[in-house]
Amino acid sequence: MVLFCAFLAEGSGFAQTANHQKIIPIDSDIYEAIKILHISQGIALPSTAGPWSEDELLLMLNRIDPARLRPEELNAYHFAERELTRPEKAFQFFGTINAEAYTHANPEKFTRTDDYIRPMNLTQPFLALNVAFRLTPYAYGMSEFSLGNEKYNTILDKNGKKSVASSFFGSQVVSSNIPMIPPGTMNDLNFNFPTRAFVSLGAAGWNVEIGRERLSWGPGESGNFMIGSQVDYHNNVRATFYSKQFKYIFNVSGFPSPDEYYAPDSTGAVQWLKDTGWEHQGLNLFIAHRLEWRMLKDKLNMALNESIMYQPENGVDMQYFMPTIILHNLYRAYEANSLLTLEADYALMPALNIYGQIAIDDFHLPGEPAPGTEDDSNPDAFGFMLGAKTALPVAGGILTGSFEAAYTQPYLYLRSQSLTANKGKRELNYVVANRYESMNHGSIDPLFVEEFLGYRWGGDAIVLNAKTHYHTFGKWQAGANLLFMIHGTFDKWTKWTAVDMEDAGGGWEAGIDVDGSYTNRPGYQDTPTSSHYQGNYTDANVQNRNAPYILTALSLFGSYQILPSLKAYGQADVVLIANKGNIKGNFAADFQFSAGISWTF
Repeated sequence: MVLFCAFLAEGSGFAQTANHQKIIPIDSDIYEAIKILHISQGIALPSTAGPWSEDELLLMLNRIDPARLRPEELNAYHFAERELTRPEKAFQFFGTINAEAYTHANPEKFTRTDDYIRPMNLTQPFLALNVAFRLTPYAYGMSEFSLGNEKYNTILDKNGKKSVASSFFGSQVVSSNIPMIPPGTMNDLNFNFPTRAFVSLGAAGWNVEIGRERLSWGPGESGNFMIGSQVDYHNNVRATFYSKQFKYIFNVSGFPSPDEYYAPDSTGAVQWLKDTGWEHQGLNLFIAHRLEWRMLKDKLNMALNESIMYQPENGVDMQYFMPTIILHNLYRAYEANSLLTLEADYALMPALNIYGQIAIDDFHLPGEPAPGTEDDSNPDAFGFMLGAKTALPVAGGILTGSFEAAYTQPYLYLRSQSLTANKGKRELNYVVANRYESMNHGSIDPLFVEEFLGYRWGGDAIVLNAKTHYHTFGKWQAGANLLFMIHGTFDKWTKWTAVDMEDAGGGWEAGIDVDGSYTNRPGYQDTPTSSHYQGNYTDANVQNRNAPYILTALSLFGSYQILPSLKAYGQADVVLIANKGNIKGNFAADFQFSAGISWTF
């Protein structure tokens, strides 16, 4: 029915309409070229909510007047135009062979996947085979089969505790993505594919995607508050409607329920099904909608994002899936947790764009106890970001730069479950997991890798990020990124609790006792925290945290197109951490290097 209506709306036969429903991923050079042209021409950023259909990117490209472009900008324009209008067959079978090598200098202190500056989801499989099809002008689909080494597996520490880490990126100094090459063994083969697989339906001005895809909402360089790119993939349904001035997205993403990887009485490390026998599987849905609108003669772009994490207890309430409803009005402490973010960017002049984001997770209303000044108050949870981007034609290419500052409060993304229901269960927060299969110990174990759904670094962080990047699209590119972060003791496994007055002390039993009486609350702390009086799901020795950790990371990266089907790429990171693990005086340094060569066939 959808395809038939779209066909009538187009008013032409199938053979007379081009199919532009192919989905362009969020890390595509095509979008990067279009974004750079918007900055250099002095108009607001193109939609920062990706991925995008070819049709939507063509609409963005049409905002650019080629007659006003300088030669370097024209190269970027023609690169994007050529890629978006390239003729493709109705059925395609194609693939890539990616040979990657990894090394780092400190396998003693850098063992967890969170220790790596280059996100784990940027690693490529050794072999990726893709099938894509275009059925009528209104349908596109693709799926991927891959062969390579698993990037996540279970690691046993000296106390026998399991944790999510990687034998390749942690305990080994040198490794690769090539199967069966030491230190890789048969047990390291990756069975977690595909990471991209979907059907895309649409026409001019709209698109519906159903499948598995990586998402990102926002202009941030260090991350975004509503949806961050660090989550490996979303299993989602997403409807997008757009014009030159407006865009609307309604998205539903499904993630494993915490009941699958936390037993009801879990108070310590992550629990696996085979360890606990706990087999209940519920729903954990991220429901969000986004409205973008462009104003002031295309100088200002604003976006309002509203979402709910939804874990129904007794059946699914369909009102949560109404695209035009105000999701915050559906807040229920025992099954729904809401989050609101606002984004804006403004073209101050040609080649200079300023942008910002605000996240509103929780705040006290007038008359409610104020955190830091009154006992037994709910802590506020906000996030703020401000940045600037520039793009200038230089010596045959385009030089871009950005500077960004972000501040997140400790309890951002963390939330209490109802105080009267679901006692002992995991709080309903904005930490999500994807399920993987680990063969690290000779048998297939389910492994759940948890990430903040929004900002990569979560709450309790002060972040400064500076980046420069030189592009010659279709040929080579190189850049540098400097990240400086002060991060308090809170992490994605910190348990939410109400707080007393600032520095009022606290206890390890913060919360409600079985008999309903109050215990001592921890004193209110702002970012960055220097102690951790709350409980923690994965750290039984959390009381040892006594200082914010300070991260400085310098990254150099680039790629070179050797032949049309052959590309080399790499990244080097120098990482310095003071107070690693939030332990005062614990200094750690590492040199991390990734290099690869990719052949497309």
